[in-house]
Amino acid sequence: MNIAAALPIGIGAASLAAGTIQSTAENFFSFLQSDTEENSATKSSESSQAVESFLAANGQLNDQSEDIRDELKRLLSQFEDVLRRSAHSAGIDLPESYQLQFNPDGSLQSDPDDPFAQQVNALLQKSQEASTLLSSIAAQTSALKAAGDQARFAQAYNEDPQAAVAELSHDQQKRSSLNVTYVGGEAANYQLVSV
Repeated sequence: MNIAAALPIGIGAASLAAGTIQSTAENFFSFLQSDTEENSATKSSESSQAVESFLAANGQLNDQSEDIRDELKRLLSQFEDVLRRSAHSAGIDLPESYQLQFNPDGSLQSDPDDPFAQQVNALLQKSQEASTLLSSIAAQTSALKAAGDQARFAQAYNEDPQAAVAELSHDQQKRSSLNVTYVGGEAANYQLVSV
């Protein structure tokens, strides 16, 4: 799956989730305030349809989470290749293993106490290819986070709908960076970290 396909799905799912949360919350609280049985049945039906729409979108995004992970691994491999070529051109040897943090804004974490991170940023500062890959990695990271958020929501909704809606709203406001450990030129491990 390429980024062009994943980004609209992630954005669409996030928009759908926001609309569904608002609709579900309005319908839920309207349901509690209703005096007539007929009005209650209508509101309940609308609420049920909104939740079913959200869960259907959740299934679509979750079905693609493996594709998102595969694309992310491919992009991380390409990024490592660009970094290795840039280091070679500058006469710098990369260590056998190292860790990088990819920020949600499409940049690399630049820790003033980490000379390696500063060296990597300096190497890639003028590389258009690296910039494009960083943006693509950030988009895939966001799509992967959205898939995880929706999966947790679907599971939590069955137990406590109000708490699930509140938690999803909170989760959607968080951004995630991606910590990646490279070993022998391969992305050996990566982890989403809330920032």
